[in-house]
Amino acid sequence: MGLKILLITLTLLTTFLVILMHYKYKINKIILNVLGIFLLIFKIIEFSYYYLNDMNIFPVEFSHISYFIVSIIIIFNIKRLYFFGSFISFTSGITYVLTYLFKDNEFVTFNIYMTFISHIILLFIGLTLMFNMNKYKKIDTLYLFLGFILIITYSLLVHYKLIFPNQDLSYVVLNQIIFGSILKYIGITTFNEITYLIYYPSLILVLVLLITSIYFINKHLSLDLITRYKLDNKTYNKLIDRFILVKHN
Repeated sequence: MGLKILLITLTLLTTFLVILMHYKYKINKIILNVLGIFLLIFKIIEFSYYYLNDMNIFPVEFSHISYFIVSIIIIFNIKRLYFFGSFISFTSGITYVLTYLFKDNEFVTFNIYMTFISHIILLFIGLTLMFNMNKYKKIDTLYLFLGFILIITYSLLVHYKLIFPNQDLSYVVLNQIIFGSILKYIGITTFNEITYLIYYPSLILVLVLLITSIYFINKHLSLDLITRYKLDNKTYNKLIDRFILVKHN
């Protein structure tokens, strides 16, 4: 019970921090860059350790993929992929929190604490990209779906042992979602055509609802940076003067 209380507390503190930093664009940018660099270095070291010690643990889970992709998006400031980065990091973070809260057993280990920290960081990044950074555009949805295609392709390569052939897929949730075996957690262990005809459209519907929700939350609750910079007369006038100077030269 203690770990669940800790996780709830961290989740609430993360949400409060995102709200508190809502009007601090530059500070948010610095924090995101620090977290992006930290995640990338930490996860490279972590999975290198697994590889060098023949532990057969590879970055095949959805959150594993999110660590690397989101870090790269932030470090290289790929704004077109902010929507995609927000979705995968927020989804990874919040689903881990909700899943852990419904677990029956708790095991206090160093790895559990590191997993908590990693997923809370993903949650913070997802919320920050959603609320405190740029507004998404409709074209960004295209990049999001292209990102999904790449993740699914990567997961299929793992599933069919074309890469990481020694990886045990028994507990890889991403693999279970793609192939429907995740239904076993709600008592469905027999799969046939009818099962899949219901499962995959339902999965697509949930995905579309999540994407739509995040898009509209960003549209109506996130900062309009262009408007905010225009309200800052000093900054706005400097930009105008520089534009005029360049144009005349």
